Amino acid sequence: MIARDGLRLPLPTDPSAWSYKDWLHLNVFEPELGLSGLVNVSLHGPPDYAQARVVSTALFHQDDLGWLGDTVVGSYADAHLGMASITTESVAVAIDHSRGVAAASVRLPAAELTLDLTAHHRTRALDFESRMPLGNGWISWYVVPRMIGEGRLSLRGHNSRLSGVPVYHDHNWGRWRWGDDFGWEWGCFMATSDAPTVVFSRTTDRTHRRLDTPSLHVTGFGAVRRFHRVAVEHLGSFLGHVRRVPGALAALHQDRRRPRLPSSIEI
Repeated sequence: MIARDGLRLPLPTDPSAWSYKDWLHLNVFEPELGLSGLVNVSLHGPPDYAQARVVSTALFHQDDLGWLGDTVVGSYADAHLGMASITTESVAVAIDHSRGVAAASVRLPAAELTLDLTAHHRTRALDFESRMPLGNGWISWYVVPRMIGEGRLSLRGHNSRLSGVPVYHDHNWGRWRWGDDFGWEWGCFMATSDAPTVVFSRTTDRTHRRLDTPSLHVTGFGAVRRFHRVAVEHLGSFLGHVRRVPGALAALHQDRRRPRLPSSIEI
């Protein structure tokens, strides 16, 4: 059974509408090419709010090319919103829940990145309607842990056909303010076969030192298991290059050029 889901635009009478957030997100994996990527289109503030922004992001990593992609910030005038879709000139994500299909399109010529992808559900959705605390606000989410995708990807002139690739989808929405004292740790882990998909998440403070209760879901073989007692250990220090987007953010936060990232994680 496919759960219903869609954008959660605030009502005009909502006193917290100014802090509204909503985003549609896909992750794409192609282990044979050493490829992983994310596509995300997000809303920050209600449509009638002068400071509201629509943010489009596409980032892909291939072993021999490194990180490619960018983030584009615009206004609601630059976007088209559907019941479960956000479309901008650079990035679009649309979900058809009646058919269990997600579609994504990316056009970032300056980053030499284009993508056309269609993915179908392989596992049932996980619907978290409860409001989880996030800073002084809250967040909710809807997850499809595993989809199977088909499409085409071009990275710096290298064209790849995507066939039967694992895809992860989630939709987050809520009320919070960027700059509050919070952080978010999240990851999805899957193999190319029908092996289980693992989704991990927990909220933290800004420095990732105060850790809230983690959540671990394992989906596969027709069942979903949720684990509440989870131990997480960060090992070593990541010493590689960190790509921070958009570029203006990197310039603004030069003190964070070397964030505290582990070289590996054990869960």
